[in-house]
Amino acid sequence: MVGIVVYADITLNDAVKIAKTYFDIPSNFTNFSFNYNTYDHTGEWNLSWSSPQINDLSNGSLSITINASNGEIESMYCWNQSENQPKYAFPRISREQARETALSFLKKIIPGKINRLIRVNNSDQIVPLNLPQSYSFEWERSVNGILFPANYVEVSVDAQSGMVNRYQIKWSDQEFPYPSDIITPEQAKQAFFLNDLLKLEYYPVQNTHQSTAILVYSLFSSGAIDAVTGKPLQIEKGQWIDFGYFSNMINDQGKIAEKPHIVETEFMNRKMAVEDLKKIISIPPNLELTSANLSYNSYDSRLVWNLYWGQIKSQSGTITSIFAGIDAKNGSLDHLYVNYQGGDVKKPLGEDEAQKLAESFLKKAQPKYFEQIKLNPDSGYKPEGAYNFVYDRIVNGIPFPANTIQITVNDAGIVTSYGSNWSNTSFESTSQIIPLDRAKKIFLNYRPLVLYYVKINDQNNSTSTIKLVYLPEIKNPTVSNFLNAKTGEPVGWNGMPINNIGAYHFKDLNSTEHATYISYLGQAGLFGEYGDLFMPSKKIKVIDFLKNLLAIRDGIQYINSLSGSQIMDMAMYDDLVSRNVPNEYVTKDILSEIIIRFLGLKLAGRVYGYKNFAERLGILSGHSDITRLDAAVSIIKAIELEGE
Repeated sequence: MVGIVVYADITLNDAVKIAKTYFDIPSNFTNFSFNYNTYDHTGEWNLSWSSPQINDLSNGSLSITINASNGEIESMYCWNQSENQPKYAFPRISREQARETALSFLKKIIPGKINRLIRVNNSDQIVPLNLPQSYSFEWERSVNGILFPANYVEVSVDAQSGMVNRYQIKWSDQEFPYPSDIITPEQAKQAFFLNDLLKLEYYPVQNTHQSTAILVYSLFSSGAIDAVTGKPLQIEKGQWIDFGYFSNMINDQGKIAEKPHIVETEFMNRKMAVEDLKKIISIPPNLELTSANLSYNSYDSRLVWNLYWGQIKSQSGTITSIFAGIDAKNGSLDHLYVNYQGGDVKKPLGEDEAQKLAESFLKKAQPKYFEQIKLNPDSGYKPEGAYNFVYDRIVNGIPFPANTIQITVNDAGIVTSYGSNWSNTSFESTSQIIPLDRAKKIFLNYRPLVLYYVKINDQNNSTSTIKLVYLPEIKNPTVSNFLNAKTGEPVGWNGMPINNIGAYHFKDLNSTEHATYISYLGQAGLFGEYGDLFMPSKKIKVIDFLKNLLAIRDGIQYINSLSGSQIMDMAMYDDLVSRNVPNEYVTKDILSEIIIRFLGLKLAGRVYGYKNFAERLGILSGHSDITRLDAAVSIIKAIELEGE
């Protein structure tokens, strides 16, 4: 085997032996490769086996990461598929069987850690019917009886083969504080109420027709209360809290939706754009304009001149290139990047000096916007040899963090980067806002304070510390740091109320024919119109039937976000229906045509008749009316036929 010189206790040969001890390498995975990486003060071996040709009847790969200090397996991922694999299939093992497989695997691979893990309840995980499909199981570490979400284990089990196909562990060997005099949950709650941990902001709503923003209460600085001091957790600039792999928190504002492309018919020429830029910055004599192009900024429907100055070969200077953008309509600065190669500065600027220079620059670059912005002291960072400042847009005295201006000033006092996003947005009024104290009560009812260990990392992950804090509860599948300031509802990334879509566990199947397969439909998020009741004898409407069928291919999360008319449009585009079908109850004729087209047998359906052909394939029952059970059985049989 090829040798490699690294500072590691575990050699490459050792790593390969460890991998083969726990995993069988498929015989067709004959290509082997490896590399050695270091991170977070440790090293790791990345081993990979794969099939030699992508055009083989079967292909795939197996990747294993092994800690080079202690030989522990840190991750594994395997995929293996055959050429004749169908698109869709029902699981061959149940979730409970997969969970037992995952537990057996953990007992073998981390026997000394399994008793320190708490299982994360994700029984509502969507398991789609398209292949490949897996069950995922998650655990978080418990230390001194307290959850530490930054350390976790995840295992995935293939729903067809029953084999473990993915494994990942994150484990810290650090000291965990366990003071005896921590504050009580009630004291933590009082600290949350006494401090400004919810702030009023504008939040963008995703809407394809117009850009709008609603008012929200936003959780500030994670909302964590130090369990020792009883005060809000203080973290330094550049530090961040590792909330764990399974936190699924909505903690950033979404982007403003792009607008339709509207081409400006009147705009300045290149020469005028260059002149406007020179009013803002000086172009050193060692640079020459080498590129200029006009582009469309879809974010706020503007035309921008992109100008690039490169260094003249015969000359030198501390600035070697400039890339800038000028609004082709009004001559304001869109973006700026300056490549400075001046080396270390003997007397670097202080932060206050750098901020004054930044704001002096902004007055020239964006005089129109300068009075509408405010420095966000929590968003900037400190790159080496420079200061970065972030200014939020202010509307009605309220921040709108989705619109910002960012600027970087280096130690030599030169602005080296500038960028802005500023949208034409309609802002809702400030009337009828929930009082702040009431908003705090609503938030803590939604996410009560829970005692956690959290990991605080610095900017480049070189050092970290463990803190004991009370933190708003991290729930599955998704929690939000935002409340609608008028309704009190948690807000999702799109500015709309959170719609957590999960698996359905039908309670009324009893001895219903095909009960196991129908439960798998619910596990995929289908037929959830009545929640965890399947309602087998009820009729089903056309849109609901099409939605369930389309979700098999595109996923229920996406399909559920569409309106009825959008679902019909998609069905016509995908040739599931030949026309815009009224949203009435499904008939035998309608069901037959949709299912036959879903199977790609439209021509045969036309020759034999959709209804007759569906009966010959065993898809239609003898009932006169189509029920939800009939609709589900037609999908079950279609998937079985597709897999033959």
